[in-house]
Amino acid sequence: MPFSFSSSSIVFITGASRGYGQCLACLFAQEFSRASPSSAKFVLTARSAEGLAKTKQLIHELAPDVDVTVVAGDFKEISASFIEKLFDSVSSSFDQALLINNAGSLGNVSVSLSQQTDFGCVSEYFSLNVAAPIVLTSQFLKHFQSARGKYVVNISSLCAIEPFESFGLYCAGKAARDMASRVLAKETSDVRVLNWAPGPMDTEMTQRAADESQSDRTRKLFGDMKKEQKYVPLEDSVQKLILLLAKDEFESGIHLDFYDV
Repeated sequence: MPFSFSSSSIVFITGASRGYGQCLACLFAQEFSRASPSSAKFVLTARSAEGLAKTKQLIHELAPDVDVTVVAGDFKEISASFIEKLFDSVSSSFDQALLINNAGSLGNVSVSLSQQTDFGCVSEYFSLNVAAPIVLTSQFLKHFQSARGKYVVNISSLCAIEPFESFGLYCAGKAARDMASRVLAKETSDVRVLNWAPGPMDTEMTQRAADESQSDRTRKLFGDMKKEQKYVPLEDSVQKLILLLAKDEFESGIHLDFYDV
């Protein structure tokens, strides 16, 4: 079933309380509302209940007909009960199901990879950034297995395919998520999978990279991008993703960057 913004759809977005996740939620809701009012239900999750409430408010201003449920929770402590809460009272009878795995963290960039000696810190990082989206994706596909169209978008990064100094955890986590998505695409003929690298954007994460990176080169890279206004506007990146899904011509499992399309 080709992707359609007018189909009866369930849309899950993680990390939707701010930045790119908030922009994804707002613009996707607006697109569904324009195509077919009341056709979509959104389930949004993030750590910040306050941020999620703000996202819900913004959606209702842009697309008052869209049904929005928000669930606050920390993916570092993902559990069966948290997963159950996410799917609680959500019907499985939708024609189309879309999951956007956006939640993630930068990790400790104040030390190089050779100085990452805290096992607990590293383990926690991969639990949040790799284990959680894998488990959520599996549960999502199980719950919506009867949907005629199933789509999983992993929010990736150039860091999934290129090394950046002091970004050891972040690069490894993004690479692992990309590969997990590629395996999913190989294993499932009825699921469309996309690794979407949204481009460099002016967010809290990139500001942390500019301020805290152990690497002079990395700090300069992000600092210069901001000074020279080379960051991709959030809205431009989301609109490209919307067009990609609407055309639905990408190879399932592929890694695509903002600058590739």
